[in-house]
Amino acid sequence: MHSAETITTDTTKAATGPRVGAAIGAIVVATGATIITIGGAIIAMVAVVFAWAVARRKGQPLTRGVSWLVGAGSVGVVVLVAFAAMTAQLPKGTFAAVRKSMDSASTATPPPPPEWLRRITPPGQQQPPAFQQRLLRSGAFTAWVGAMTVVFLAGLAAAYAGTLGWLASLLLLFAATGRWLPKATPLGGA
Repeated sequence: MHSAETITTDTTKAATGPRVGAAIGAIVVATGATIITIGGAIIAMVAVVFAWAVARRKGQPLTRGVSWLVGAGSVGVVVLVAFAAMTAQLPKGTFAAVRKSMDSASTATPPPPPEWLRRITPPGQQQPPAFQQRLLRSGAFTAWVGAMTVVFLAGLAAAYAGTLGWLASLLLLFAATGRWLPKATPLGGA
């Protein structure tokens, strides 16, 4: 399973002082992260602790990298599912109304370009080619740009909230077990 890597585990437990400090840090980070991410960090924390419990039950260590992927991935899935649920609840005809307003905005006469732009580029050369205008007005292009925007924003939210929740869960697990999650190291490495 880990042919090129070996998992290193620390078998010594930390003293009570660092564990109490980690518990306090976990509470502070979790509280701040929950407020900042509007609850998104809680999803990551629950997912990481759940993954740790499952890995422990199977007798396999949960590494720091995998735990981050679990935390950020769980937030990303929840964000995408929430967006899909909200999109499904939109009234019928919403997308048609958006499309109509986009079409009316694109057919309106644009304001004249500023003087500096007219000096750089003559007015006849400022218009994009016809194929670009057709592409930008096509439904497929609009749907693709919308989908990529949603995926990008979900990934950004997942990375941000997932990282904060992951950090809080690392501190929480250290406070509970007295050990840090192991890190994967190259074979023969420290």
